[in-house]
Amino acid sequence: MIPSIPEFQIIDPWDLPASLNYLAQEMDNDCPSIIDIDLDYFTQKDLEDHVLRIFSKEYIHDLNSSLIKGISNGNFCLVTIALSPETTGSWSLSENLCWELLKGIPHLSHLMDAAPYR
Repeated sequence: MIPSIPEFQIIDPWDLPASLNYLAQEMDNDCPSIIDIDLDYFTQKDLEDHVLRIFSKEYIHDLNSSLIKGISNGNFCLVTIALSPETTGSWSLSENLCWELLKGIPHLSHLMDAAPYR
């Protein structure tokens, strides 16, 4: 059976914090959101082909706050994070971005206990 998905969005970088915060707000919602985050979205190659993060810690913190809110109130039923180390430059950068996004998420300790390098 194909699930009923009322809306699919691809959001521009400058709109992402406000859009994610809007989705995280408590409201009557029969269909909670599925959030899919690909970490190569947060990186860019420079002129010398080095991969660098392109968003500030504050930007990531704003996303993290919205994730916490949406998970806590049930508006986000599933959050996936693709580490994408081959396009983010390294496992280290991917993992650091991931843990920044997940910091303070309910039940995060269960994920951290299973992480191979934490």
